[in-house]
Amino acid sequence: MSLSVKLFGGFAAVVLLTAACIGIGKLSISQVESAATIVDDAGYLQTQLLESRRSEKDFMLRGDTKYVERVHEKGAALDQRLADLDGRVSGADRDLVGKIGQAGQAYRDGFDHWVSLHAEQTATGKTMVDQARLMIAEAEAIRDYAEANLEQLVGRDDVDPALIEDNLAFERAAREFV
Repeated sequence: MSLSVKLFGGFAAVVLLTAACIGIGKLSISQVESAATIVDDAGYLQTQLLESRRSEKDFMLRGDTKYVERVHEKGAALDQRLADLDGRVSGADRDLVGKIGQAGQAYRDGFDHWVSLHAEQTATGKTMVDQARLMIAEAEAIRDYAEANLEQLVGRDDVDPALIEDNLAFERAAREFV
């Protein structure tokens, strides 16, 4: 073999090795970028979930419906990112993304149910307070009636003392009720 053939063969081998190194490097960088993107997505998911939980607690403390809307907004952002992530992963990672999505939906369904129970509790509490006020007003009216009736009976000589005792007992019961 001549020297030029050997040099050309050596040069071709170096070019092929360089191309192989470049290919392997690009593949490795692609895998690292993919892993970094998944880590970034996982961090984003965690942040959205924590913000959703914060809004949930704010609603529990303050009762303001803007926090319910925030929980739904964070849930929609979570679902969107999970859908994007689902297209980029495969196998066990895809199953995990599906489980996270199901758990997120179950959380939002539970939160919505709690919100409806809270609204029902608030309405029931208002009804109870209104009925208690009505009951107190009626009891006060009965007491006023009993006092007026007693005043009329006390000054008269022709009234049976048992009737006065009954009216006193009625007035006492009305006073204790109120």
